[in-house]
Amino acid sequence: MYYKERIVGAITYGILLLFFSYLIRNNNKFKRILYVYAFILSVLAYFYIPNPGYDLERINATLSQYYQPMNLNELFRLLGNSFTPSVNILYYVISKTNHFGLLPFTASLVFYLSIFSIFSDICLKYNICGTKRFLYLIFIMSLGTYLEVISNIRCMTAFAMIAFCVYNEIFNHKSLVKHLPIYFIAGTMHLAALAVIMVRFAIYPLQKAKRKILYALLPLSILVMIYICFPNFVNQIFFTESYYKENVSYMYFPEFVLMMIITTYIIFIKLIHWKYVMSDSLLKKMNFFAMILLLIMIVNINEYSIFHRIGTLHFLINMPIMGKYLSLLKRGSSITIMFIISAIILFIAAVFGNLSGFKYFIFS
Repeated sequence: MYYKERIVGAITYGILLLFFSYLIRNNNKFKRILYVYAFILSVLAYFYIPNPGYDLERINATLSQYYQPMNLNELFRLLGNSFTPSVNILYYVISKTNHFGLLPFTASLVFYLSIFSIFSDICLKYNICGTKRFLYLIFIMSLGTYLEVISNIRCMTAFAMIAFCVYNEIFNHKSLVKHLPIYFIAGTMHLAALAVIMVRFAIYPLQKAKRKILYALLPLSILVMIYICFPNFVNQIFFTESYYKENVSYMYFPEFVLMMIITTYIIFIKLIHWKYVMSDSLLKKMNFFAMILLLIMIVNINEYSIFHRIGTLHFLINMPIMGKYLSLLKRGSSITIMFIISAIILFIAAVFGNLSGFKYFIFS
């Protein structure tokens, strides 16, 4: 059961979380502090040693046995027949360094830099500081995605990139066109990410107040081009979904409970405080995308893999809404409830390994 590793991992994660949550409370340079936090988490990810049977162990074996002996000609042939060329290139480059820890390091760094960028911008927009900023970071980090980012590298990294793009397009009025390279990388890392991106493109015109027909031309043309030029991608998405439903039957019940708790809490906040939380038109646009993800979760509630992965993205997309809610709270029971919810899901994540299932180099 790796009790020593679980204890050391949970204590390490907890100390870092409390330390950096305390540092950013009233510090004007809190974004830089969060980037340091992301780097430290990534360094720990570099030294992570996966348990037998974990996804990362299988990936490391693939790097050493398949990608490391590969030459450029073989790589190009692989890219021509691959649905995930971005991953193939990443695996190839890292395999040549002979430092396989760079893979979880890179995934962790991309994930947390994306999330902390959103977090920092929300804190500035809604004037979240002091104890509220302290609690907000604990709430965001309590979901226990750390081990998933390290082990489930492709999906979690791609979802963080998507959340980063969607947030900046809605809240900072960034152009979807400028984010196309990021969307391309995310969509060619995992087919679930590509499916989500296609949904994002499809609803993009609906989130424009004026000239919806004109704005519809860009995303619709992109979707048509994807289907015409890469029909196998679209077919593979549906094949993969049916494969998971018919052949993938595993479920980690504690993670299912954890996701149910956090999703129910977010829905509860929206229902009870809709008038105040959704007073911002930008939040309504973000919530529209979140509701689509929630619908996907409900439809696939019996399919653990789909439910849990989309649930993580649903949580990330709801970060601005929860930030707005926190900014409206006064000291009292509501803040206490958020802290209790954070503590519960953090405890579940720690006990069942999402935070503490680590085997660092000191145990090798």
